[in-house]
Amino acid sequence: MGTQEVNTNKMTRYQSLAIYGIIIVLTGIIISSLAYNPSRIIQYVVAAGLFLSAIFAFITSYKSKRLIVPLKYHAFQGFGLLAYALTVIIYANTLERFLNATTCFLLIFGITEIVGALQLLMLGLKINLQLIVFRIIIGFLTAFGAVLILTTNYINSNNALLGSGIAFIFGGIGFIVFSNLIRKIEQQAEPS
Repeated sequence: MGTQEVNTNKMTRYQSLAIYGIIIVLTGIIISSLAYNPSRIIQYVVAAGLFLSAIFAFITSYKSKRLIVPLKYHAFQGFGLLAYALTVIIYANTLERFLNATTCFLLIFGITEIVGALQLLMLGLKINLQLIVFRIIIGFLTAFGAVLILTTNYINSNNALLGSGIAFIFGGIGFIVFSNLIRKIEQQAEPS
């Protein structure tokens, strides 16, 4: 049997967003499952998972080309995921470095989610408030998770690694829920 190719022409932006959320969840599960037996496998799995997520973020951006805000948002996320994946593969060759890179990534990601959502409010565009509130909550939880990882790392790096995995799981779930939320809101806005 040959390998199956993903046909991005039939894939919707909601599906590609959900896929990169699923990949992030799976990456978080692997991190969590290896938290008390850390190895270089975590470094490679995270780099591969986030690289794949970046590809799907770029696909989501491309699928949003008629919508300027989602186009930029998902392209920006794609570049952030790609930068983190490269940082992990090049720099994070020890547990301490991995946790430092992960903490920085999650903190930056959380803050940019909050700032981005607030900027959308200031643009005065017709945007569903539920989406804005959801992005602010995800941003706050992600940034808070980064702070918890940072403080936990001083006590027990294995617990900090477990916290990193859990943060990835919640972040991925956030993308999946967000994808369904946008799809439902846009379907309700379509004329019947």
